[in-house]
Amino acid sequence: MYDEITAQLFDFQQIYLNFHMAYINNIGETICDGHRLLMHYAKGKFPLDLLASFPVDLFALAAPADRQLFVLSYLRLLHLLRLVRMQQFFAELAERLNIE
Repeated sequence: MYDEITAQLFDFQQIYLNFHMAYINNIGETICDGHRLLMHYAKGKFPLDLLASFPVDLFALAAPADRQLFVLSYLRLLHLLRLVRMQQFFAELAERLNIE
């Protein structure tokens, strides 16, 4: 249980940092403006990050007692989106380092 809570805290920290992290646009400018950072992340990776960090345990408890395990097992599939984010991270890193 504590490992799940720790993972969710790291996910929320990542979301917070991504909202405040500068990026380089298509023409090579470093963007630091808060509003533009927010819009860039919100239109890009935020929906995936939000789904991956979804607190499924709380919503599974809202299900009827005889269906909680069923609901929890399907909601936990959302955590597989973390793997998608990890793959995206390494693909971007390889691109920046010019690794094929």
